[in-house]
Amino acid sequence: MNQITEQVLQKVGRIGFIGAGKAGFTLGKYFAEHGVLLSGYASQHFQSAKEAAEFTNSKAYKDENELLLSSDTLFLTVPDGQIKDVWDYMRTLPAGLADKTVCHVSGSLSSSIFSGMERTGAVGFSVHPLFAISDRQSSYKELFKCVFTIEGKEHPKRQALYELLTGCGNAVEFITEENKALYHAAAVTASNFVVGLSYLGSQMLQECGFSEETAQKALSPLLLGNVENICRQGTVEALTGPVERNDAKTVLRHLSAFAEHSKTVGQQEDWNGNLVEDVYRDMTKVLVKIAQEKHQYMDYGKLKEILEK
Repeated sequence: MNQITEQVLQKVGRIGFIGAGKAGFTLGKYFAEHGVLLSGYASQHFQSAKEAAEFTNSKAYKDENELLLSSDTLFLTVPDGQIKDVWDYMRTLPAGLADKTVCHVSGSLSSSIFSGMERTGAVGFSVHPLFAISDRQSSYKELFKCVFTIEGKEHPKRQALYELLTGCGNAVEFITEENKALYHAAAVTASNFVVGLSYLGSQMLQECGFSEETAQKALSPLLLGNVENICRQGTVEALTGPVERNDAKTVLRHLSAFAEHSKTVGQQEDWNGNLVEDVYRDMTKVLVKIAQEKHQYMDYGKLKEILEK
């Protein structure tokens, strides 16, 4: 079992949070559960800071300068659009930032948003949990499962953050500023796109006469089974279905069904026929690529031909 050493705790020092939303609640509680000393929270709304402080057995601050004085490491757990403004304000505080570690938790923004950092004596990083934080009271219980990424220049304080997170039991990857947007796009593709694809699947079932509730009930075992298989076997081995079987006739029937249904229902506001077909074609091309990796000696030429028409 991983454990944070006393040496690492000393390097990181007292952690404070500016922002008391879901990310602030979750990270604060997670660190506190692993023996990290928290200074506490400051927030635009003091009531939120009080609630976060009570949740993590720390302190709520009305004055950000006092929080700064009490903290060695600061996490800016505010929406992406507020990070720069909060940072610019922090630079004006009389407490100063010398020898502080400053982190934001944005998945898409890099540490370069901390403009003028070198003149403050502080060191800045982006520290992102690759995890959907959905509930501020309970998400910390599942955070041990996630991979964290750290972006920022090589520095002893970066190493301290790495040791803090690995000491909590998490896998940690260093990424570069140049790859930050691509990294975030990967997360959106694997997470949010699933929601979009599920929506389209549900819409197609409803066109077949299913209620929205029954459509969700019908698709849930498929979704959960696929996720479990991907986690257990990896994406290539988890692939099933007509593409994996090289069943070009079934794929052609699907495409024909989209066209025929669009003719039948016309331009109904709730049937996105062209969108459905475009998504189906594009995703099937991806599945063909996966299938070729799984069955390297199988010829998928006919499927490719159908998809390009």
